[in-house]
Amino acid sequence: MKSNHFKVILTISLRVLVVFILLEGLLRVQGFALLKIQEMRNQKNLMTQGEYRILCVGGSLTTLGGEDSYPNQLQKQLNTSFPDKNITVINRGVPGADSTMIVNEVVEKKLFEKYKPHMVIAMMGFNDRNELIALEHKNIFQKINSFLEKKVNVYRLIKRLVLNQKHSKSKPDFGINVQDEAVGEEVLLETYYPNAGKKVKIPPIKALQLFQMGKQYQSQKKYVEAEKIYKLLLTVDIPSDNKDSVLRELIKCQFQLKKYREMMPFVEYTLMTQARELQSVDMILNLCQNKSGIEESIEMLSRLVEKKSETAQFYTLLGVCSLAKGDSEGSRSYFEKSDQLRQRKFNPILKHNFVRLANLLHEQSIKSIFVAYPLRNLESFKRMFKSAEDFEKITFVDNEGSFRTAIEKNGYDAYFSDRACGDFGHGTALGYKLLASNIAKEISQYIK
Repeated sequence: MKSNHFKVILTISLRVLVVFILLEGLLRVQGFALLKIQEMRNQKNLMTQGEYRILCVGGSLTTLGGEDSYPNQLQKQLNTSFPDKNITVINRGVPGADSTMIVNEVVEKKLFEKYKPHMVIAMMGFNDRNELIALEHKNIFQKINSFLEKKVNVYRLIKRLVLNQKHSKSKPDFGINVQDEAVGEEVLLETYYPNAGKKVKIPPIKALQLFQMGKQYQSQKKYVEAEKIYKLLLTVDIPSDNKDSVLRELIKCQFQLKKYREMMPFVEYTLMTQARELQSVDMILNLCQNKSGIEESIEMLSRLVEKKSETAQFYTLLGVCSLAKGDSEGSRSYFEKSDQLRQRKFNPILKHNFVRLANLLHEQSIKSIFVAYPLRNLESFKRMFKSAEDFEKITFVDNEGSFRTAIEKNGYDAYFSDRACGDFGHGTALGYKLLASNIAKEISQYIK
């Protein structure tokens, strides 16, 4: 009997391993194909014996867009402005790459030697959001995580899927654990959960059955029935982490039922305990983008900034909602406040990589151009470079005012295809064109 069990386990393990290897291979082939196509474009450009070469490094905002990518549009704009020169813009963006991967790519693949650029344009940090621990303080688990994220495509894919979907799946013990960053959780529960003062005790298995029933109703799009079950579970005496799982499902149901005002106290609770809670953030962005529940979202976020006035995320969301409402002045004020708060903090790894790249460029006597993301404050961006060699000679590109003005005139969707970073996302052809134009204005003076 034990031998049979061992064979079954071995067979399953081998199948999982085979699937893992195949998936890893597929992801590598896909990534290789994308980079190969990009490299073919780069080599084609280099064959024209360009007199002036510009190397662009970054993540998906650099890579994506094909013919409409900002490096491609930048090349067209520059060659129009300088018809007597052959200007080649080389796109070495890597989709999903964080700043560590980008700088390592430059060093390990000897991009300076390969392309001999006169200028390097860098725009990165988009994927560094969750890496907030200084390099010298990394423990062994963080080092393993960094290694896997850098080397194993399947690991990165699974991690992102889990990050985006972990709140949508139930487990037998409700097993989603939320690490609350706020103190006084019992007070929060008392404030936000209905009938929290006196709870009814029922066996855990009964609560689990009710939860599963609610999930089943959801899968059948019977949101009214599911909502009733989740409301009942909120009155039951179960652990707070399990109650958080119930709460997320209730929010989903009320979102589908368009009960925006009713769901906002629950959304407020989730953001109060975890400011970057993905489901709630995405839901607010979705509401604002679709011009629904804007007033309710603004009221809720206004309460949050009164309670946690030092959280930049809340002001960013208020700025997005105000912009969707048509309140451009209010939106600008909220974004400014968000930028002010961000100036007090920075990602130490991102700062390290910016300075590292700036110093590499300085050593090679290559002109360095660092691009701030659309709608983000330039001064807070520049602060991360203060310790770089010849800081005064670094050129920075501002994308705040031009994008804000353009969005107020033509709308957000004209320039961005999503809201991957809350107040901005991946660009449309027009968005990348504006980005390329802003860069071209700054660098034209250096093209000789």
